Amino acid sequence: MPDLGVKLTDRRMKNLDKRLQGIYRAAYEKAIESEKAAIGKLARLEERLKEMGVYEDYEKMMPVFGQKVMRETNIVNNIAAEIARSGETAAKIIQGEMLDVCDINLDWSRFSVDKAAGVFIDWTIYDKNQLKVLLQEGQPPFTKIAYKNLGKNKKIAQDLQNQLTQAVMLGESQQQITRRIRDVSDMSYKRAKRIAQTERNRVQSQARFMGMQEAENIGVEMSKQWLSRMDSKVRDDHASVTGEIVDNDKPFSNGLMFPGDPNGEPGQVINCRCVLAPKVKRVPESVKRYREKMQRDYGFDEWRERRA
Repeated sequence: MPDLGVKLTDRRMKNLDKRLQGIYRAAYEKAIESEKAAIGKLARLEERLKEMGVYEDYEKMMPVFGQKVMRETNIVNNIAAEIARSGETAAKIIQGEMLDVCDINLDWSRFSVDKAAGVFIDWTIYDKNQLKVLLQEGQPPFTKIAYKNLGKNKKIAQDLQNQLTQAVMLGESQQQITRRIRDVSDMSYKRAKRIAQTERNRVQSQARFMGMQEAENIGVEMSKQWLSRMDSKVRDDHASVTGEIVDNDKPFSNGLMFPGDPNGEPGQVINCRCVLAPKVKRVPESVKRYREKMQRDYGFDEWRERRA
């Protein structure tokens, strides 16, 4: 059963996905509209070459004419630039959303410790800028590259070039050509979605881990548990550690400190959906005495209400 932190994060990610879909859908529609004449010209190539009746092997000439049209209209670069602009927007939105994911799960981790230990802990208060720095410091290299590539159009331009060249060679209709462009746009959206899920997992675990480390700094002994969403998509070595509990400063048996560990291999963390659960092992006497003091000063009912 997902905890409240996971449920709240799932809700934010669902809204984020809708925003990403909207960004790429708008980019696709704008690209098609702005290049409608050029796309139509490409789509009519086969018909014109047939009507000319000059070339017996018109299929060999189509790529030549098609490339000429693409160069003249700059169609590939224009559409690629439109989709790339969407990538830049998507990257900023994902990064902004991760600050809220961090907030949610840091709070959840702290609440879990407070509830399990029965204490008030004087938690550190972070502002958004501090959280942003902490998250960027923990960002793995492949995530930085992925963010950067969302805002670059070289790969998109190559994909479009390949798709449109094939369309010209096959003499496809305007509808078929626009479908190919949509496919390239969809690929960019899927990249953004993969980055969002991978970052969500890292940030969610990292925020919880931060809360657990902070509890240990005041003397509360912590351990941690790995929980997997046991379905057909979970990795075998993640399923094998689900339920495993280890000391907070030790890695799990799969070698990761937590799901989405930035030091893990890309194949271990990309698209991971596992969850880190805080566990209180022991509350020191000094903290227990502080709890008793709070009960004496406020009365048990008021103290319990303040904690809730």
